[in-house]
Amino acid sequence: TVDPMTGEGVISSAETINFPQRFRPALVARIGYNYGEVNGYKESDFTKGPLRVAAALGVLHELDADDDGERFTTANLDFIAKAYGLSFSGGLYWSEARGEAEGDPQVRKGGHVQTGYLLGEWGEPLLRVSVLDDHDRSRREETVGFAVYVSGHDVKWGNNLSRFVAGGADET
Repeated sequence: TVDPMTGEGVISSAETINFPQRFRPALVARIGYNYGEVNGYKESDFTKGPLRVAAALGVLHELDADDDGERFTTANLDFIAKAYGLSFSGGLYWSEARGEAEGDPQVRKGGHVQTGYLLGEWGEPLLRVSVLDDHDRSRREETVGFAVYVSGHDVKWGNNLSRFVAGGADET
């Protein structure tokens, strides 16, 4: 066979196979509820209307179809509520991974909550707390910030100050 790029040589079929080396199908599901047509993809409340809330649950489970002994499962629950310029959102996250060797699974758990209040159409102070329990260690992040909106969410400037706490040590 002639190389179509150069017009020379021979191409082995082994060099041109476009097939994944691992087959890892997974079951994926997500279900949610939305009251008041809240836009969950934009955290600020530019609508400034009455209470709107949304919540969803998602799961991903790898089926171990390649029988390599490696598998994982993740799940999340997230929510958002908005009313009259105030927004409050958060999520809980969990994952478990197992390797080839049967032993303790690697489990990670975490979550976050965040709130902000839109001042006019131009600025928003915010507070956020995140936690992560990563198998054998935990971390926490506490953030205070301020966003300046030039053109809604399309053009904005964000400033944050965070404090990280990990294993008993503070880093500001």
